[in-house]
Amino acid sequence: MTLSPIPYPLSPSQKKIIVFESVHFTIKADKILQEKGYKYQIVNTPREISSECGMSIETDIENFEQIYLCLSKYGIVMQIHEV
Repeated sequence: MTLSPIPYPLSPSQKKIIVFESVHFTIKADKILQEKGYKYQIVNTPREISSECGMSIETDIENFEQIYLCLSKYGIVMQIHEV
C-alpha cells in the first residue's frame, strides 16, 4: 500500500489541527496514536474550522508528519489545518 503524501508544504513553527469526519474517527485515531506513543492532544474543534465533529487532534510540527502518515496507513480520512 502506498501512503498518501503530506497534502501541502508545512510551515515550520505552527501547530496542526487534524479534523475528522466524526467523533468515531477521532476516538479511533486517539487509540492508534496512544499505542504508538506520539505526542498530541485532543482539543475542541474551532468553529471556524468545522462544525461537524467537535473533537480534533492538535500536534506540533515536529510530530505532525509521523502522525499524518500513521493515520493514513490505517485509512483514516482527515483534514489538516494550521493554527
